[in-house]
Amino acid sequence: MKGSRSAIAALISLAVLTAALIVLGALQYRWIGEMADAERQRMRTAIDFAAHHYADEFDHELTRMFLAFQLPMPDATPDHLIHRYDEWASAARDPRIVRAMYFVPPGEADHLQSIDPATRNVRPAAWPASLAVLRPMIAAEAAGGEPLPGPIVPGVLALVVPCGGMQRAMIERHLAAMGRIHDPMQMHMKTPQGPSCPGYTIVELDRDYIARVFLPDLTRRYFDTPNGREYEVAVAAPESGEMFYRSDAANAAPFRADVIVPIFTVRAMRRMPMDVPIMTEPPPHRPMWNLLVRHHAGSMEEVVAATRRRNLMLTGGILAVLAGTAEGRRGADEITAFDSTGLAIQDLAIALAAHSRVDELDLPRIDL
Repeated sequence: MKGSRSAIAALISLAVLTAALIVLGALQYRWIGEMADAERQRMRTAIDFAAHHYADEFDHELTRMFLAFQLPMPDATPDHLIHRYDEWASAARDPRIVRAMYFVPPGEADHLQSIDPATRNVRPAAWPASLAVLRPMIAAEAAGGEPLPGPIVPGVLALVVPCGGMQRAMIERHLAAMGRIHDPMQMHMKTPQGPSCPGYTIVELDRDYIARVFLPDLTRRYFDTPNGREYEVAVAAPESGEMFYRSDAANAAPFRADVIVPIFTVRAMRRMPMDVPIMTEPPPHRPMWNLLVRHHAGSMEEVVAATRRRNLMLTGGILAVLAGTAEGRRGADEITAFDSTGLAIQDLAIALAAHSRVDELDLPRIDL
């Protein structure tokens, strides 16, 4: 009779333990899923924050450059542009991103002038192959035809800055386009009263220096940590996918981005109205590149999934030991080394083990 009661008690204890393990396993599974969601959100927020600040800093340099080289017609000369370059370079983050400067006199698209701020020299120049596509565009816009698509022309690593007067029709088209984005009352652009023809400053950027020095410096600033680089960065053309820069250049695998942010664009900045008909805000235009960001260990989803699988395996191992289906320590001289960061089920296991041996262990007691 006593043996039957002991057997029943053992069965009940086993059933309770089994039910407890099932409940603990279900709770732990749900908790691990919630932890994975929280980790995914944390990573997404961190990437978004860093990527947008990365793009903002790069675009801020372009915007300052665009505004610095706008000149009213009386000042639209190479000498004044050299003075403007000096002012811009004194405050620029890194003036070495500029490879060359050119000036197109009003109405003279065929008479390109090369400007060397270092030597203060101005000389006639042939249109370089890297800028040749701009020549017919500038000639057409100056003649009152199709305006340039913006200060950044796709495929040309340069800023095109109109100087002096602008054709009335050209300004009206820019105003109409900008009005779809901004409140027209907040735009500051004066319309000339008579016909005028703009000059142009062309600031060619140094592709090699930007890819080799400028962008890697931004990458270190926004994506490196004391423990190393947590995220990899690439800058690529939106349509073709051509890579301009990649922080893990040795990796030939396709770059699967977790976050994509437009970069290389001139952004609108508010200024007081001016008395001369120049653009104080750029016309709308498409960014030349996209900034791509992904986790160093792979895509963000892969990293979160791997962490979730690892936690599930740890939890399953603990439950298996508690259930007696997995071997634990085989002797008193063995220890179990386990990193339990982020898990809670082991706390319950320790409490159960301590409670089962409360009579033989000299454990402190707390009176509640």
